[in-house]
Amino acid sequence: MLVTIAVSLAAALCFASGNAIQHRAAGAVPAGEGLVKLIIGLFTSPQWLFGSAIALTAFGLHITALNLGVVAVVQPFMLGAVLLAVPIRALLDREVPDRNEMLWVAFTVLALVVFVLAANHEESDSAPNETAALLIVLVGFTLAGLWAASARRFDYAPMRGFVFATASGLTFGITAGLMRFLKHDTANGVLDLFTHWHVYALLVGSVLGTTLNQRSYQEANLSVCMPSMNTVNITVALGFGWLVFGEPPAHGPLALALQTICLAACAYGLLQVAKAEDELEARLDPHVHPSAR
Repeated sequence: MLVTIAVSLAAALCFASGNAIQHRAAGAVPAGEGLVKLIIGLFTSPQWLFGSAIALTAFGLHITALNLGVVAVVQPFMLGAVLLAVPIRALLDREVPDRNEMLWVAFTVLALVVFVLAANHEESDSAPNETAALLIVLVGFTLAGLWAASARRFDYAPMRGFVFATASGLTFGITAGLMRFLKHDTANGVLDLFTHWHVYALLVGSVLGTTLNQRSYQEANLSVCMPSMNTVNITVALGFGWLVFGEPPAHGPLALALQTICLAACAYGLLQVAKAEDELEARLDPHVHPSAR
């Protein structure tokens, strides 16, 4: 379990660094330019490409962690990406983190620790439920696309950012579950991976989730994007692990209730931390910050 936690923390650290860099780059692309211009703008940005390289490393570490332990232990650490962004940002900008901000970091870390301690640490011996997995993928990706398409109905930019962020969280939660299949699909060799549908659904979900995530960065601040995306992400991933792999997030109703409270506390703590991050970013570089436009 210690190895799983260590790899999960490394993945969260890379996600925090990569997302912070990507957010700055995506914020520099004018909103309302359309998907094609957004993609061109991002792929011609050295800053975004650098952030993407770090995020790709995080993706590999995340896959490794999910195949070392259960979803209920690994996925909560993705909430730590925002928390780790605080000392990273302070180090890069040579500033001391705000005291109030660090208190919220400590609050959220405590909630996260309790969540993981209450989690189910045992892997299921039963075979994955392929039918449930396929239904979740088809319904989930469809709902994510439809929900994202509804963003144009909202005139308020932060609301559009929330829509894109939650849609990406839904997609990323499903892809996290699909990553668990890699261990099963490569049991008889790496080449067997490509004879299963899971890897192709994983690629589609990764592209869709990343695109929606970048759109949310265009429209809204980190205080909107990160808490909403990560909360939906972990909730969906835990549900996927339970329904498909027979891995309940906790043993018994009391432990599950405690985890629910901890998840809500994490979401609130992340909101407060991300708000502080937005304020810092606005002070440092108001020209690329969504709220400054």
